[in-house]
Amino acid sequence: MNWLVEHLEYMVRLATDADYTPMQRALHPAHILVTLQGADGSWPARINLMTGEALATERTITPVRLFRLLQQRLSSSEFSVAITHAESLGKG
Repeated sequence: MNWLVEHLEYMVRLATDADYTPMQRALHPAHILVTLQGADGSWPARINLMTGEALATERTITPVRLFRLLQQRLSSSEFSVAITHAESLGKG
């Protein structure tokens, strides 16, 4: 998960006002990550990138960093629910 989030953050930072393509490439996986959030507000620390299946029992809140960056760059609150859910349970 750490590698994935770092890569997606890199893509978001590559985007410019003239070319949003890198950010668009990060948005689809970010939307999928929202669906993988567990009831405890966390995500699997290791996932199969093809299926989203958890590959370990460890959990992480690493996607919150990506969601905050996307919200800042997009001037959006699109990921607020996922962020709040992670934070409300003492995970953020």
